[in-house]
Order: sequence, then structure tokens, then C-alpha cells
Amino acid sequence: MTQSSLGTNMEMFVAEVRDIRDPNPGSGKVKLMIHGHHNAGPEPIKDEDLPWGHCILNNSPSLNGIGTTVNYLPGSTVVGFWLDPETKKIPIILGSMHRAALPDYADE
Repeated sequence: MTQSSLGTNMEMFVAEVRDIRDPNPGSGKVKLMIHGHHNAGPEPIKDEDLPWGHCILNNSPSLNGIGTTVNYLPGSTVVGFWLDPETKKIPIILGSMHRAALPDYADE
């Protein structure tokens, strides 16, 4: 990633949270399978090879163990962007999508 790539060519993604057992406890990362990227080839990428995504939290303090914690669960659908759109190695999660039943009017 170069300084000139920050803030340019922003690429958004939708992903599924695959693992929440962060190898660096307290860093607030979750493992992601990014739709259209990690499952685009003939063989999906194995979960152990998927990247850990950084989560943007609300505006509460987030330093030295103080602040909000990440509460995503495996199977959660999240939306985010690549911090490094050239190499696609640093995913940043903005939030999750609500998973509820379709509303009654969806069948009309």
C-alpha cells in the first residue's frame, strides 16, 4: 500500500464473518470471507487462509482495554471497504446487515 492509494479508488465489499477467535485478543478483528473475492475462483479459499478484518466501532473510547467490544458472530453479514484497494489485504468493516425474515409484503 502506498500513501497515494489511501483515499482513492475506494472499493466496498459484502462479507461473511467466518471466525471471531482473534489470534491477537483485544484487537477487535474477525475473519472474513469476502463475497466475489474469496469465493470467486473454482475453489473457495480455505477459512484458515482468509484475512482478519479490522472493525470500525461507534464513537466511544477504544484504547487500552476501554471502550466497546466487537460483537459479531460467525455467519454475520458485514459491509466494509479495502484500506488497500490495490492489494486487497486489509479489510475494514463498517457495520453489519440485519438478518431478519422477509417482510410480509415481499411475496406480493
